[in-house]
Amino acid sequence: MDRDSLWRDLLSGAGAGIIARGLTHPIDTVKARLQVQQSIVRHAAVAGVRPYTGIASGLTRLVVEEGARGAFRGFGAVLACTAPANALYFASYEKSKTALGPILGDSSTTYMVSGLVAQFFAGLIFTPMDVIKERLQVQEMVHRAQPNARMHAGSLRAAVDIIRMQGPLALFTGYGATLMVWGPYNMIYFPVYEKLKKTYAAVKGGWLPGDKIRLGDDEIEVIKDRFLPVEIAACAMAGSAVSTVATSPMDVIKTRLQALEKQSGGGTYQQVWHGLKADGIAKSLRMGMAARVCTIVPQAAITFFAYEFIRLTLSSDSDMKGMA
Repeated sequence: MDRDSLWRDLLSGAGAGIIARGLTHPIDTVKARLQVQQSIVRHAAVAGVRPYTGIASGLTRLVVEEGARGAFRGFGAVLACTAPANALYFASYEKSKTALGPILGDSSTTYMVSGLVAQFFAGLIFTPMDVIKERLQVQEMVHRAQPNARMHAGSLRAAVDIIRMQGPLALFTGYGATLMVWGPYNMIYFPVYEKLKKTYAAVKGGWLPGDKIRLGDDEIEVIKDRFLPVEIAACAMAGSAVSTVATSPMDVIKTRLQALEKQSGGGTYQQVWHGLKADGIAKSLRMGMAARVCTIVPQAAITFFAYEFIRLTLSSDSDMKGMA
């Protein structure tokens, strides 16, 4: 991977991540509250805490009761972390795929391992982001149940408070759970995504890296995909839908670990496990699944659409400069 290609992947991944998360953040807030609200209600110090009943009612209550500020609470952490995390994610994936290609070939194993490598590195940034973001997303619900609960004024204040009260490692709470959610997600997603691209290319007669095409008397090897961004987005949506449903139960555990402190039934695996048993394991692990699908699937489509669009734009600019 040359330097120009690496920078294209970094900039494309950064821009795509911010766009996708910005458009889906309010639904992500509802998802987080749905996943933790049973534990919050069970630990409530006051009566009358009304849980959300679904995505539509949750979004309505969120906007009506808390306004745009409530809908985008925690987005400061997203703005600060998504660009470097997504840049690292996409660059790691492309670099790993390039390195593993000669060894494992164009196989599902290549895509699975590349996805795992990408998540391992990106998770070092995504985990602190999720801890800060999710605590801010659910703190209003927690405060209504426990009026003495700590309230953070914003993402930076939350980060400072967490480090001061619990130490810097608290920002990495649930890193293992993050890998257990997004590792399998990537192991499912990328093989499905790449297989759909190949299938679609065969149907429409598109080109994939490694294909040989003839231009006059010359045969050249294709080194770049030849897909429109909207076609990439469709493949991303299908792959993401399968992966999101499969990993949603573990995401409930991750969210409870990261979003809740001990007094609300989170913070440690033991606390979360006791809470799941008290609330009903099967029921609890399904909470927020629909909201997560409605968050992650369009997020994946927007991310890959924007990623390919930005990368194509940067590639065109680079090609024009090369011709000048």
